[in-house]
Amino acid sequence: MALTEQVVIERQAKSTATALMSDKLVPVLIAAGMVMPAYPATARTEQMHSIKQNAIAGTIAYVSHLKVVPEVGHVNRIRQAYLISSQAEFASFTERFPFLTSLLLDASNALSQIFPDNVIYRLEVAHDREDENIEELVCFICTDLDPDEALAKLDAFDEEWFLDNIGKTNGRLIFTLEFNDI
Repeated sequence: MALTEQVVIERQAKSTATALMSDKLVPVLIAAGMVMPAYPATARTEQMHSIKQNAIAGTIAYVSHLKVVPEVGHVNRIRQAYLISSQAEFASFTERFPFLTSLLLDASNALSQIFPDNVIYRLEVAHDREDENIEELVCFICTDLDPDEALAKLDAFDEEWFLDNIGKTNGRLIFTLEFNDI
């Protein structure tokens, strides 16, 4: 299961903080007056544990305030694979949910294997009618296929890709059909 960029960054920060607070730094901490050399080993170990926890918490707190943005390359490739209804809304949405960019790229590969070449994939940020704060990115699969055939292909996409990846979307990405005028 792939991790969101935020989780990866937090894990890297925790790993870095733990490495920085390793036992190799005990002499440095003693010299800085952060660990008292006269303490018995168990007290010093408890003190080191407390310092490590504070360093980890501080690093994670710092990292959680960083702004994670989608990679420019991902966004450009998405613009090639999808028709985006509103560039400004899409940019704002993917800044808040950058993990969706890699999912959209993966989905476009899966969609192109199932649907014919003349299908257009249109992305639109949709707002809940009852609560404007609830948003999701909708991928409209615009087709002129027979409705039964299109539904069968959407079911195939669900089985082959979407159901395996739905947990990664955090409820922020859905796929549906949109029929062109026949």
